[in-house]
Amino acid sequence: MSVQPEENDLDGTDERVQSAFMSLLRLASRPSTRAAFLGTSELSMTDAWLLRYIAETGPTRLSDLAKWQDVDRSTMTTQVRRLEKAELVVLTGQVG
Repeated sequence: MSVQPEENDLDGTDERVQSAFMSLLRLASRPSTRAAFLGTSELSMTDAWLLRYIAETGPTRLSDLAKWQDVDRSTMTTQVRRLEKAELVVLTGQVG
């Protein structure tokens, strides 16, 4: 998929917005930025989103997390196991 400027975008606004967005993404991926926002550079932004979701919803199934993130369950298992290894979540046999 590519982003194409609208025909009436004669001033290049779309390109400037896209450039600014990419700059923000690069900044957010830096360990120092993650440490400032998350308190540690060891967590990724995905880790932070997962922790927030789990904190807000309570115990949840891996398949529900995968659906929420629109990823395969095996991908979510890897992400959650990383959080488990950091002792931030506990995997159990069942929810509720």
